[in-house]
Amino acid sequence: MKDIYINGKFLCQKVTGVQRVAIELTKALDNINDSDLKFHILAPSNIINKLELNNIDIIEVPGNAGYSWEQLKLPKYCKKHKVVDLISFCNIAPIKFPGSCFVHDLAVIEAKEGYSWKQRFIYKYINKKNIKRYKNIFTVSNTMKNHIESYYNVKNVNVLYNGCEHLKKANEAKPEFGVPEKYYLAVGSMNPNKNFSSILRIAKNMPLDNFLIVGGSHKSFQEQKMEIPSNVKFVGYVSDNELTYLYSHAYAFLFPSKYEGFGIPPMEAITLGCKTVICNNIDVLHELYDGICDFEDFDKIDYLKPSYKTIIESDIETLKERFSWYKSANELINILKK
Repeated sequence: MKDIYINGKFLCQKVTGVQRVAIELTKALDNINDSDLKFHILAPSNIINKLELNNIDIIEVPGNAGYSWEQLKLPKYCKKHKVVDLISFCNIAPIKFPGSCFVHDLAVIEAKEGYSWKQRFIYKYINKKNIKRYKNIFTVSNTMKNHIESYYNVKNVNVLYNGCEHLKKANEAKPEFGVPEKYYLAVGSMNPNKNFSSILRIAKNMPLDNFLIVGGSHKSFQEQKMEIPSNVKFVGYVSDNELTYLYSHAYAFLFPSKYEGFGIPPMEAITLGCKTVICNNIDVLHELYDGICDFEDFDKIDYLKPSYKTIIESDIETLKERFSWYKSANELINILKK
C-alpha cells in the first residue's frame, strides 16, 4: 500500500474557495478508501475545521498554520519521517518538499490588484521555485490549465473539476437578519476581482429591488469612498445552512467576477434550485456554464433585464453528472497511482 500525505494547513483557515475544494476532496477520498493508497493529513496544531473522517488519520505537526509552518516545519517532518508523496491543495507547497500541488489560478499574476505586494511576492517566489519540480500539477478548469501551461511552460497539468454536492437543500435554515421576499443574491470575498462594485452601480439604478451580498462587509467599499445604495445589504459570512436557504430562495444569482480559476458559487446556486443565474462574460464561466446560465458584461450594464433564461431540471442533472467531488477524487487517485 502506498502512503499519500496531505498538507493540512487548510484545516486551520477560514473556508473560502480553495479551502472548500481541499475539504470536499478530502472527505471524498475518505469515503472511497482505495485499497492501494492510504491517505494521511499532516496538520498544524490550531485546527478550526474539524472533519469527521473514517479512513484518513490526522497527524499533528506542532506549530500554528502559516508560511513558516508550511515552508519549514512541514518539510522537516516529511524528511524526518521519510514521507515520499505529499499533496498540497491550496496553491502553494513547501519549497524543500514540493510533491504535488493544486494551482487553482494565477490571480497573483493575472489579477494582482486583489493582493498585497507581500502576497504577490511570496506566491510568485514559491511558484517560480516549485512549478517545474511538482510531480503533478492539478487545476480546476481547462481554461486555467491553458494559462498555467502557457505561462510556466509546463505540461504536467491535470484538470480536476470542482464538485457540486457539498450543500444540501434539505439542510437549509432561514437567516435571522431579515430576508426580503424578493432579492438578487451575490456570494464571494471582497477581493476587487469579484467586481461587486458593479452590483452597487446596478442596484443604484434599480432602487425598488433588493440585493444581498454574502461573504464580506461594506467596509472595503466605504474605504474606497463608494456609495452604497440603501437597497444593498452586506450580510457577511453565513453558515452553510443559511447559505443554502439564500441560494434556494433568491430571485436570481449574480456572479460578476472578472477573474476565476473555476467559480463555485454559480454551481451551488444552480444545484440548490435558483432558477436564474447571471454570470460575467469571461472564458472560464462559459466553459463551465454555457447553455445553463445567462451571461452579461457586468462592467457595461446599468440594469438587469426583466427576464433571463430559466434553469430547468435537466440543466441541474447535467451539472451534477459533470461536476462531482467523488468523480474528481477518483480521478485524483488514478493519477497518484501512476
